[in-house]
Amino acid sequence: MPNKTYRRVLALGILSLIGVLSFQAYLLKDFNERTVKEREDNIIASLYSVIDVLYEINPDAGKIISPVKKVSEGYFRVQVNDTLHPYLLEELVKEAFKEHNISEPFEYAIYDCFTDSTVYAARVDYKESSANKTKHLDKLRWQSDGHYFAVFFPGIPNARVNIPDVLKLSFIMLLALIAVFGYTLVTLYREKRLQRIKQDFINNVTHQLRTPVSGLMLGIAAIKQQPDNTRALGLMEKEIKRLKGTIEKVLLASKAEEAKRKPEQLINLEECIRGWAADKEAVKLGALTCESVKIFEEHFHLVLDILHENSVKHNPSMEVTLKIWVEQKDKSCVVHVLDNGQGIQSKEIDRVFSKFYSSKNADINQPKGGFGLGLYIAAQVCKQMNVSITAVEDNTGAHFTLKLNTYG
Repeated sequence: MPNKTYRRVLALGILSLIGVLSFQAYLLKDFNERTVKEREDNIIASLYSVIDVLYEINPDAGKIISPVKKVSEGYFRVQVNDTLHPYLLEELVKEAFKEHNISEPFEYAIYDCFTDSTVYAARVDYKESSANKTKHLDKLRWQSDGHYFAVFFPGIPNARVNIPDVLKLSFIMLLALIAVFGYTLVTLYREKRLQRIKQDFINNVTHQLRTPVSGLMLGIAAIKQQPDNTRALGLMEKEIKRLKGTIEKVLLASKAEEAKRKPEQLINLEECIRGWAADKEAVKLGALTCESVKIFEEHFHLVLDILHENSVKHNPSMEVTLKIWVEQKDKSCVVHVLDNGQGIQSKEIDRVFSKFYSSKNADINQPKGGFGLGLYIAAQVCKQMNVSITAVEDNTGAHFTLKLNTYG
């Protein structure tokens, strides 16, 4: 998928999700506003019905215009022209709330203008006894020109957002949609990255094969002119070895993933390393003392070959020095391999063993000096031998450690 198309799909998906989320938020806000308004209207209607009953009980008490007043969220005050009996008032209020489907706990208090004080205050909870004392209305300051009673719903000011079942279902479906969209984006990104890696690999193979083939063609042309041209023969031999190494590296990458055989024979690690370093130039060996280990000697040599090849490839001075030493630990030993090259950046530490990854020109699609298979093959071979290979951040060069279990 082209980058432009990928960005368009991403932008369109994000805009769609934002639109759906905004619409969901609007629906939820509108629903709760209507729910709050409906509940407030029911409370006021209930209190007016209480006033009507009180007037029927005592018709001599004069009616008051707009006796019910909302003071604040969940707090309502009702003015009357007569003294009130608290238990009668409680029963009337409970009955009115029941008729209007109001079941929240509430508190009520009665003010007497003759004594200028709250004469009674209580809490009504349908799950508990109504004898519980109110926490909000027993110390109210009232106006002193009449009789009042007040009702307060403690749960209303701090009420949670009420989400209906339909909206809950839509939220679940939206989350599922977001998950699918996220999975699609990840899949598209992986496909895009894989496509880039494939193209990069093709470019690398083309570059690596074209160079030795060109050298062979030049050698053949020179031999045609001078059949005894030893220089041309040497060039051809060098390029054939290079071509063979390229093919073997690609084959090793495919075989390394399928290898399941585990080493069983004990190997002297010091002798193994010294044997490998015998025909290598610029390799400096430090302390190599270690107990016996279980490895495939030829496989371990292959890993060291790869690390040595990388030290040459990524050394701008071409004066390569590879240091190898062993650190003995409990039931294991750690082989350190350090070159004097340009080292590994911290951001690449966890990526250098990935398939086709190369630190040079890693983010552009150009032919590089290698396939990005060397360290991947080394990691797969170490895995087969139960050896742990890691890259260490070191400002003196590329530093790798190989941890092996010992059998003393």
